[in-house]
Amino acid sequence: VLAALLGLLLALPLPLMLLRGLTGEPIMEWHKGIPPVAKTTAVHYGIYGRWETLAKKATGKASEFQEAFARSFGGRTTLREIHSELVTEGFGVSPVPEVLIGRKKWLFYTVNDSIRGFQGIDPFTSKELDQIRKRLMKRRDDANSHGARYVFVLAPDKQTAYPEKMPDGYRQIGPSRGAQMISYLEKNPGIDSLDLLPSLQSAKTADPEHPLYLQMDTHWSSYGAYIGYRTLAEKLQQQFPTVRPMQPDEFDMTQVSRRYGDLSMMIQRGKQTEIETVPVPHITPSHLPESAAWGYYEKVSKTGKTVSTAYPDGEIGKAIIFHDSFMKKMSPYLTRHFRRAVWHWGEYDPTLVAREKPDIVIEEHIERHLWTWTGRKSK
Repeated sequence: VLAALLGLLLALPLPLMLLRGLTGEPIMEWHKGIPPVAKTTAVHYGIYGRWETLAKKATGKASEFQEAFARSFGGRTTLREIHSELVTEGFGVSPVPEVLIGRKKWLFYTVNDSIRGFQGIDPFTSKELDQIRKRLMKRRDDANSHGARYVFVLAPDKQTAYPEKMPDGYRQIGPSRGAQMISYLEKNPGIDSLDLLPSLQSAKTADPEHPLYLQMDTHWSSYGAYIGYRTLAEKLQQQFPTVRPMQPDEFDMTQVSRRYGDLSMMIQRGKQTEIETVPVPHITPSHLPESAAWGYYEKVSKTGKTVSTAYPDGEIGKAIIFHDSFMKKMSPYLTRHFRRAVWHWGEYDPTLVAREKPDIVIEEHIERHLWTWTGRKSK
């Protein structure tokens, strides 16, 4: 009987795989720890469809077939979820090194040595700070040569904005790398920079009931993005006096149940939910699409993905916004200020600036991204 039960258990994955193939049920899991993706070391997660589709694509390549089969092994997702439940709930630790579990189950992203950067361990050297400044100066000069103003915007890492949510033993012993960079730019003028951390800290103190970052995600919440937007709009108002930042009384604070945080999916806890506060404008103009800058991809190039928006009532003529994923929730508010805006998710592209000849170039990056500009190996 035991032998028969063991045989059934071993055979169970096959019907599960076939069933998934018939139903098209997606597989969601963190890539780390499973067979490597062909010739790439990129750390990311993905949603995969039916296993036989992957198997067909890998026909004739044993290693890729093995990868496709391993990712779709029947019951794999359930087993990983059980393992994650045992590790996170039983021991309070993360099953993957890229995610750190903090107090009250807050999750933090550890890539680009961001945790040590927050703690002030192994800070930037003077040479590295000057290296980053020179990079920004070159971009400022390029924007100025085409008649555009240049503004650099720094969004703080989640642990920098919420140090009290970090686990015991991760206290700060010095300034974060982001604080280092901002201080260096202030002492060495030339770059018009905007640090969003002070505004976020003030908002957190004034209204602690509305978290500015998501518990299960590395990104800020919609409310945090609004605070970032308002701070940036006030900065733009100094250069373009007609800009009118949207005020809190122009919004309804709507509570939304959110699933599938990027960090919770990395640790196979994607079914968890959290409540997010979303500021929704009282009036959305009919000619402004709800998706704002994120309804479509206009062009994909080696430097990133580009989309464009048009808003006839904008106070500023043309803008180019170079950014990362943190701009996604800010863009529906910010796009209202530009009659034409080009949003480039990626690094600065001088050919784009030369083609568009904007009035202003905004470059936004998350704090941990500065690490990649020093030439140090990613951790």
